[in-house]
Parts: sequence; structure tokens; C-alpha cells
Amino acid sequence: MTTKAAPPVRRGGSMRRHQTRTAYIFLLVPLVFFLIVRFLPTFTALRLSLFDWNILKDVQPFVGTENYQRLVADEKFIQALKNTALYTVIGVPAQIALGLAVALMLNKIRALKGLFRALYFAPYVTPIVAAAWVWQWLFSPQFGPVNTFLIWLHITPQNFLNSPTQSLATTAALVVWQNLGFQIVLFLAGLAAIPRSYYEAAEIDGANGSQSFWKITFPLLNPTMVFSV
Repeated sequence: MTTKAAPPVRRGGSMRRHQTRTAYIFLLVPLVFFLIVRFLPTFTALRLSLFDWNILKDVQPFVGTENYQRLVADEKFIQALKNTALYTVIGVPAQIALGLAVALMLNKIRALKGLFRALYFAPYVTPIVAAAWVWQWLFSPQFGPVNTFLIWLHITPQNFLNSPTQSLATTAALVVWQNLGFQIVLFLAGLAAIPRSYYEAAEIDGANGSQSFWKITFPLLNPTMVFSV
């Protein structure tokens, strides 16, 4: 009587399960850190907002949504929301439009390409304190270069940083200037991912530069733009 040999042990499934467990372990570490750093403080702040935290009182009574009702009725809070919305409307489109324009120009040049890219990216790695100090000097009403240029044009010097109508745009300009380099890097990466053969085929068909941009470059940069926004 003959006996059948035992089938060989398949180790592929066991290896895959081991790799999956290892991947989940590595993912768990940053996930726990993210939960502790992000979600725990958020929920703690939410719980605190439901109490009256008057330091002159011995107890902190539960007030529910009373603090939020007072917040919504506060004119300063409403004005802050408006300023934030306007700041976003100014800053985000400006960063994307300027970043794309500069990236298109940098993508065309060949000489000193690395130098120009480094110069545009330098503000992004500049500490915000240093950038703010330079911006304050540029727009100083007494000796700033911007107001000096306006005086040269016989225009009254402007108090850009303290004016209720000009300070928001001036601050937004600082953020646009500092983050422009990051947007340029993103768009340069997106442009590099577009196959050159598309442009060659369009050129053979008689497409000009504007048509190539709107029919090839702009649609294929859509994922980069979504990420940038």
C-alpha cells in the first residue's frame, strides 16, 4: 500500500501576512503620534469650550454652547472671519498663478537653471521672523524703499502695515512671496512629468504656444493644481 506524499508547504501566504503585519506596525507609530498631537488637543479644547473658565471662580460650571453663542455675536470675531476669507481669496490664487507663470519661464531656460530655481526657492526656507523683519523695513513709512520710490514719483507715502485698508494686502503679499518657491517646485515637477512627445505632435499639427498650453499643459497639470490648492 502506497501513501501519498504531503503537499509542499506554501510559504508565500505566510510571507505576505508577515509583510502586512510589519506594514501596519510601521503605520501605527505615526498614526499614534498624529492622534496624540492633533486629535487629543482638539477634543480637549472642545471639552474646555463647554465650561465657564473664569479664573476668579472656584468652580467651572458647564455652560454648553453659551461660549459659541457669544462668539458668533462678537463683531470682532465676524470681522476676523471676513479678513481670513479675504486673505485666502487674495493669497491662494496669487500663489498658484504666479507659481505657474514662473515655473513655465524657468522650464524654458537652460543656462543657470539651478541658480534661478535656488533664488526663487530661498524665501520658502527663510525663517518667518527674518522675512517679516525685511518686509517691515521695505514698507516702513519713514525710510522704506517702497515709500521712497513713491516719494520719487511725487506720491504721498503710505502706511502699508498699519492702514486698515492696506495691511491685509501687504501681509498677504508677504505670504505669497515666501511660499512662491514651493509652488514653483510643484509646478516644475508637474511640467517635467508631461511627455515631450505631446508637444512635438501638437507642433507637427500646427499648434502654437497658446494652444499647446491650454490643450496640453493646463489639463495635464490638473493634479498638481489640485494638490497645490
